[in-house]
Amino acid sequence: METKDKILEAAMQEFADFGYRRSTVRGICRRAGVNIAAVNYYFSGKEELYRQVFEWVIHARERIEPPAPGPVTTAAEFERELRNWIYRMVIRFVRRSRNRLDRTRSRIGLHEMMDPSELFPEMFERYSRPEMEAAEQLLQLALPPDTPRDTIRIKICNLLGQCFFYFVLREFVEQYTGEAGFPDRCHAEIIDEILQNTLRGLSFHGNRPA
Repeated sequence: METKDKILEAAMQEFADFGYRRSTVRGICRRAGVNIAAVNYYFSGKEELYRQVFEWVIHARERIEPPAPGPVTTAAEFERELRNWIYRMVIRFVRRSRNRLDRTRSRIGLHEMMDPSELFPEMFERYSRPEMEAAEQLLQLALPPDTPRDTIRIKICNLLGQCFFYFVLREFVEQYTGEAGFPDRCHAEIIDEILQNTLRGLSFHGNRPA
């Protein structure tokens, strides 16, 4: 394995264990078996190294994306697109792959959500903002035209919270159910439950705001 790849692999493990703030270049170098100068040579420091690891984490998740959204002109199409949005969130954050690298990526993402790094605003704008805006546009199709934007945003945050619950409190859920991997086995039912909870109080009318 090339030195740069060794550093990336070691950094991924370090960031997964400790998050960005508590990780150190020294710890990464110790895992990789290289000296500190190598990190500065290939990555110019901890921030750029984290950026490259984080970019890799995000791009690796693109494999789970469903097809591009289709037109939304009927209630059935609205439900389909809402289900697709929930699917993306659940598959990203709820299902735990048996693959070691996938589990490591999920742990990095959890650290970033619970204790955001200085890069969080930039990463949010690049990767999360489009998803949130897509959800906002979608819900506007099923709410009265005069619905305050704050109300729409609260509904979206509640929707997102349902998806994150099984991710952030996975151990709690598994302890309660007595089954390791319960969220993985039941991910389809989880998607359906979140969908039905969200559809309550919505009525598709198709008036997309200008």
